[in-house]
Amino acid sequence: MRDVLMVAEQSGIALKVLHCCIGAGLRVHILGGPQAAHLRHSRYTASFTLTDIPSNGPFESFAAAVEDAVQCTGASVVLPGDYWSTRALIRVAPGLRVPVFPLPDARSFDMLAEKWNFYCFCKSIDVPVPQTIWVGDKTCLAAAALGTRFGYPLVVKPTDQGNMDGVVIAHSAADLEQRVIGNPGYRYGNLIAQSFIPGDDIDCSVLAVDGRVLAAAVQRRIEDAIVFCDHSMLTNLVGRIVEASRFTGVAHFDARTDLRDGGIRLIECNPRFWASVDAAHWCGLNFVAIGLDAAIEPTAVAAVPDLVDGIFYPLGVALRRFLRFDARPLRSAATRGSLWQALGDPLPLVIDKIGERKGKRESAESVIA
Repeated sequence: MRDVLMVAEQSGIALKVLHCCIGAGLRVHILGGPQAAHLRHSRYTASFTLTDIPSNGPFESFAAAVEDAVQCTGASVVLPGDYWSTRALIRVAPGLRVPVFPLPDARSFDMLAEKWNFYCFCKSIDVPVPQTIWVGDKTCLAAAALGTRFGYPLVVKPTDQGNMDGVVIAHSAADLEQRVIGNPGYRYGNLIAQSFIPGDDIDCSVLAVDGRVLAAAVQRRIEDAIVFCDHSMLTNLVGRIVEASRFTGVAHFDARTDLRDGGIRLIECNPRFWASVDAAHWCGLNFVAIGLDAAIEPTAVAAVPDLVDGIFYPLGVALRRFLRFDARPLRSAATRGSLWQALGDPLPLVIDKIGERKGKRESAESVIA
């Protein structure tokens, strides 16, 4: 059994990556920040070492912690579990004496992760995106002028946040004024404004090495299920971005189908593991396993067929439906496999949910104060 070292700043996505590692028959050791500490309670964690994961350096002590953890655990490869661990490993990977999961260079990572830079890059290579302007501070938002330019609804969001933090779909000038411009609780900066694309969300996940896509999966949300499908238009557009940026690593691209012309508009990119990476694994495409193989033997890993079929109900959805005597999730073999794994490893999920609710309550209290 191969030992691997996963670095994680937070627990949510890292737990999904951990489960993908277990699906590949790996033994996982974790080097984690304080917010990932409850991953030590997972039955699948072989060992856990607490460390500080720097956001902007210096990185020398972090590199030493990774080397020490590798030596203590006998890990043959290192991989990131989330955004901040990816960002930190990019800085130290060239100096490590152990293979590291495929990672982009700092320039590509920052260009794709930052939403304004992503928009500008897509425009430069003629990949369709929503009309977008740089705003900066919310005091620079001119509700009437934006309505004239884009029409309503329109989207305002920060360029440097994830998980939909700070994203507002304003349906009128008054709505924009109330929810953003005049809202003291809206404290985000580095804002952009975008035209709203009427249509449906559609996402594409990839693993690439030096601008070549090794694995890809396109997914939609149909009701509350994740459904994998074939969509060559989207995979071709994503492939152009990957090739033009010579991207290496995993990335999850958000897009919208445009009901007005049937086209696709790329919205943003997360150049790290994503929350539904386990859904792809359970439906037959384990991005983690393929990437680890590429880290150890880069020239021996060939591209695999796209994941074009499969239905997956996330754990919370499956449990809620089950409590309503709805058996549809249990008809999905992928969902059943994930459900049994989660029920056999409940502590990280329970602690994570408690922390999530506490964080939301504290955030609400700070806004009220």
